Amino acid sequence: MPMTKAIGLLTRLRAFWIILKDPRTPKLGKFGLVGLALFYLISPIDLLPGDILTGVGVVDDLIVVPTLLYLITLVAPKAVRREALEKALRAARGKGHPPKPSSQTKG
Repeated sequence: MPMTKAIGLLTRLRAFWIILKDPRTPKLGKFGLVGLALFYLISPIDLLPGDILTGVGVVDDLIVVPTLLYLITLVAPKAVRREALEKALRAARGKGHPPKPSSQTKG
């Protein structure tokens, strides 16, 4: 999902979640890539071994997992990506939720 840097992390995560929930997103892409990301996180195998340099083993997790999650957005149809981004942006601007009822009482 091509997004500019001006879009915040929360908005990107919201759009990602909308894409995951959309039935038009292929199930193999959703479940396969999410499963692969989770497997990589819990797997003792790392691309960069943390035994040699302390903390380096976490760095590859911070690269591989977001990349796999980004691939899910690429598997989704363009219309789904566009709609998800629009919904996430509306929600970020406060237009995505119904207005809250007034706390003032008549009387």
